[in-house]
Amino acid sequence: MPRLFIGLELPETTVQALLRLREAIPGARWQTASQLHLTLFFVGQVDAPTRTAIVQTLSQVRRPPIHVQLRPPECPGDPDQPRHLWLPAEPVQPLSRLHTAIAEPLAALGLTSGSRHFFPHVTIARFSRPAGSVRAFLTAHAGRSLPAFTANRFALFSSTPTPAGSRYDVVARFALAG
Repeated sequence: MPRLFIGLELPETTVQALLRLREAIPGARWQTASQLHLTLFFVGQVDAPTRTAIVQTLSQVRRPPIHVQLRPPECPGDPDQPRHLWLPAEPVQPLSRLHTAIAEPLAALGLTSGSRHFFPHVTIARFSRPAGSVRAFLTAHAGRSLPAFTANRFALFSSTPTPAGSRYDVVARFALAG
């Protein structure tokens, strides 16, 4: 059964700017260009009929495009023992409204995102143990400004684990039009 999630694809200019942030940090597994995205809702593993119902449900979501700005990198938790590096996305309210517009109809299919609080961000690195500190990285990039972009659509992705990290493939795209 495929593992699915819903997210925003990033434009190539944003992807390239994020790839330029890579540095040699012990334990860092930097996301590849094809892995960079902003997750809106994690679905999990579903069967083919549920996948079809998800696509049909998502085609009914109506939200306007969103002008997205990525903030400087952050490390949730202890920067001396990092687990992730990410860039928060703003504005939070329109992204949260899109998340809700997706989550509510999916709940009618019995799909929930669990108890996770929605926090829009783009993960750029994950860390294995032991990992090096990211304090210097965070300081160096504290004022960094990345190009803003307009999200005109969202996508349903499948996630396939591989030895090199998960491979993400777009299953379907859905327009944002207001």
